[in-house]
Amino acid sequence: MYCWDVSTQEKDALSIVNAISTCLSFIGSLATIIFFLRSREKKQKMNQLIVFLAFADLGATIFILVGQFAAKLYGEQPMFLCTAIRAGLQFFLVSSFFWTSCIAIHMYRAINQKPQYKYLYIGFHVVSWGVPFALAVAEAFFDIIVRAHDAPWCNLKGEYEWGLWLGPMILSLLLNFVLFLMVLYSIRRKQSTSIQKRVEAVAIKRLSLYLLVFVLCWIWNVIDRIITEIKPGCEVLPIWVLQDFFSPLQGFLNFIVYGLSGTMVKRTFISYNEYSRRESEQPLRTPVNGHL
Repeated sequence: MYCWDVSTQEKDALSIVNAISTCLSFIGSLATIIFFLRSREKKQKMNQLIVFLAFADLGATIFILVGQFAAKLYGEQPMFLCTAIRAGLQFFLVSSFFWTSCIAIHMYRAINQKPQYKYLYIGFHVVSWGVPFALAVAEAFFDIIVRAHDAPWCNLKGEYEWGLWLGPMILSLLLNFVLFLMVLYSIRRKQSTSIQKRVEAVAIKRLSLYLLVFVLCWIWNVIDRIITEIKPGCEVLPIWVLQDFFSPLQGFLNFIVYGLSGTMVKRTFISYNEYSRRESEQPLRTPVNGHL
């Protein structure tokens, strides 16, 4: 395995790349929230879950930008500030992992025409905000956060990183992938009309795009950690570039998916309504109609 001796100039360039991606994510997350507030479809559960994901993405970008600013201002941040920024970042990023999983759960239930239980969505909030908050508080008050070597920011201690950071990330990724396969299986075993198949295709595209964003943004963190486990101290510059570019970009990419999938859904429902009027029948009950 080839290891780089990453120079100070290269680290500064990576910091600029990270800041650009973070600003794009800030704009994308904020735009998602604004479009939701201006939408006439605020009561749709899918849109509500997406906007909670956008809030988590937005919070993460704010803490990244504050951390970048503090690093430039102080050089080496005061430990209390460094700890607060790392804990806040942990809270919002892990929350974004969980909200992505909640979206996958919701879509699986929608495809299978499950009822919208009120307490299920309350549970989404308890898990997606409560668990990350508990992890962040534990990190801040139990000496789990330490200053990174030769860097102005803070990280988790190595022995806690898999359990408190990479663990939730990988579990969420696996859950999303399993639910995606379950959605495909549910659709294949059903006898659907041509209109229902179009709606189901939209649901698959939407779920697969969110899953793709998740993988694209966070796989580099996992790879970097595996490299560190195999060869401690090894710095692989291409992985660092991909990690610094994609990790903060989740909010921006989710905004693109939100806009694209929203367009697909609207076009599908327009076709569906026209078909229903032509046939002079009651609208067919589809897995997505009124549920996604």
